[in-house]
Amino acid sequence: MINMTADKNPTANQHLLSQPWNQLLINCVVELYQESSTINQAIPELITLFMMQGNIQGYVKQHHVDSLLLSIFKTEPAQHDRQQASSIQHLLNAVRSRPEIVMSKRQSDQLASWMDKLKTHLLQLPKDHPTFHLLYP
Repeated sequence: MINMTADKNPTANQHLLSQPWNQLLINCVVELYQESSTINQAIPELITLFMMQGNIQGYVKQHHVDSLLLSIFKTEPAQHDRQQASSIQHLLNAVRSRPEIVMSKRQSDQLASWMDKLKTHLLQLPKDHPTFHLLYP
């Protein structure tokens, strides 16, 4: 819904982004996956969505990003299918583009290394081709 209203109705979009339950949602999903060895693709997509919309209310905090980076860096890019890998790639690009997110030298180095591996992994995965099914024989 947030993506749909971004261009069509910026006022409604800002209203959706500023709802207090968004903070609770982000806290819950980040804490849920903090200790996990797998990353559900919805998590990076959610955080990326807020960051790309400007993180207006500041709901995505530094500790959320640090926690997600830690979880991501525990995995190898080859563990992820194309959709997961793409959502993580978008998140990492969003993290790099936000000036309020400060990374340590170690995190920056890990991010660069992980992104290089991720690009290689994405190139090795087969391309997704749409499947068309005939309604009539």
